[in-house]
Amino acid sequence: MKKSKRRALIFSLFSVFILTAPLVSCGTSTNNISGAEIVNGELIITYEDGTSSNLGKVVGKDGVDGKDGIDGSQGIDGKTPEIRINYTTNYWEVSYDGGKTWKSLGVKASSGEGGSFG
Repeated sequence: MKKSKRRALIFSLFSVFILTAPLVSCGTSTNNISGAEIVNGELIITYEDGTSSNLGKVVGKDGVDGKDGIDGSQGIDGKTPEIRINYTTNYWEVSYDGGKTWKSLGVKASSGEGGSFG
């Protein structure tokens, strides 16, 4: 295993950690990270193959909560596209303008033999 001098920036749902411990590289391995947890103040990374690396003590303190931002302006209402079967072509079509124009989705609406797809 080779050690890298890069620093790791690890994001979680609640915190961002900058680690000063060297990263461990397994050469050309594609061993992905499957989990991360802090145990006794140290960050432990677990890999998909079941091995783990202790990346050292997590340093730093929680910062002060930020202030709430100002609400944005009201957005425009969304429009649901309309979908139909064109019985002349037997293809599904979609309209994004309330049925004024229709575009084929390129998908046949039936097998053409009176049966269903399956």
